[in-house]
Amino acid sequence: MFYKFILIILISCILFAQEEKENITNYKIIVLEKNIDS
Repeated sequence: MFYKFILIILISCILFAQEEKENITNYKIIVLEKNIDS
C-alpha cells in the first residue's frame, strides 16, 4: 500500500514537471514573438 502511494506521487510529479516544461517553452516562444514584433 505504501509502495503504491509513493509510486502515485512520483508519477504525478513527473507529469507536473512535464507540464511546467511545456508552459515555460510556450512562454519563451511568446516572449520571442513579442521581441520580434517590437
